[in-house]
Amino acid sequence: VIELESSTPKKFSKHVLVQRLQVPSGEGSPTIHQSLAFANNAQAGAFVSELLAYARAKRDEPGSVSGGLFLRPPPSSVEGREDREVSLIDESVYS
Repeated sequence: VIELESSTPKKFSKHVLVQRLQVPSGEGSPTIHQSLAFANNAQAGAFVSELLAYARAKRDEPGSVSGGLFLRPPPSSVEGREDREVSLIDESVYS
């Protein structure tokens, strides 16, 4: 596991890289492994997109902690973007 952090006072940035994550596939088969990681970046991106879609759908429900994944950034000089809400997870890293 490699953790890369490049945060600044204005921006949080951390990436976790996992080369291989496996468990034995069954009893009596210690040499055959089932992968627990994604085969590629596209698969990881699809998972993250589904996770965020689920969190967006659940964030306003009573007792939901999904709202913690979203925040309102400081006001921008771009008109019409004052009420925007962004995810703490940057989906662009999976494209």
